Amino acid sequence: MKNITKWTTVLATMAVLAGGLWYTSSNADAANPQQLKPIGAENQSYNLNPEPKLKANADQKTEILSKKDEISKKFRLHGNNKISSFELKTWDEYNTGNASNGAKELNTSIDDSRLVWVVKVDFADGYDTRVGHFKNAKVTYVIDPETEHVLAQDVQGEQETFEGGPAQFAGKTPVDAD
Repeated sequence: MKNITKWTTVLATMAVLAGGLWYTSSNADAANPQQLKPIGAENQSYNLNPEPKLKANADQKTEILSKKDEISKKFRLHGNNKISSFELKTWDEYNTGNASNGAKELNTSIDDSRLVWVVKVDFADGYDTRVGHFKNAKVTYVIDPETEHVLAQDVQGEQETFEGGPAQFAGKTPVDAD
């Protein structure tokens, strides 16, 4: 009985060693960095300053000004909520004015000379967000005049957090929803 156990142990050990040697020899080149690079990767460089997707549009100022009413109609305000200011600024002017401690937000997809609408809305009745309800909120929207997309949004006010999470407010719509 002891002989069979010895031979079984020896054969199992040999099988494990042979399998290990075969596995390591067949994968020895896998860790070679030259083989892991895609073809032509040596010529690719990372662009730290890409060309912005939203380019300067100062030459279209008259068209942009004519769309002001169209954009302002998209704000469906109820009760005591009202638009407090509606200004046309460059992205750089907005960014510089909003910079905290002199540190501007870096957004390489927007040209600094791009004209944007900066709309400030007073939500006296409150404003709902994913992180809670804001009493007496002042919301600043930065809207691209061509695409009419909101590029930035800043909410300021006294925050009340949701108790029970967002599920508690299921079925309720935010004050500025369509």
